[in-house]
Amino acid sequence: MTFRMSLKVKTIDLRRHARIPLVLFGRCRLLGAGSFPCHTKDVSAGGVALYAPVAPQEGMRASVALDKIGEFDGEITRIFPGGFALAFELGREQRLQLEHRLMRLALQAA
Repeated sequence: MTFRMSLKVKTIDLRRHARIPLVLFGRCRLLGAGSFPCHTKDVSAGGVALYAPVAPQEGMRASVALDKIGEFDGEITRIFPGGFALAFELGREQRLQLEHRLMRLALQAA
């Protein structure tokens, strides 16, 4: 007699801020790499995943100017095929303003 057991494991997202799958276009600046076009994979009040034509290293400083939401500085925290994630450095008030802008854009896109 053979028993087969199936487990479905749900992954839990432990991020502080919910990611919103919005495509926004803009420009990114990296020290030593200049400025280049980019677009978002997803955005949250804590950071952004960007597709870009450069391959930076984790820990590098960067700034990004994105249509409809503004300009942000931060640190590259993750590299993925075709892009990277940038953690924003924002104060409480800036983060709240960004959350409101993102919710408005997400509702418009729905």
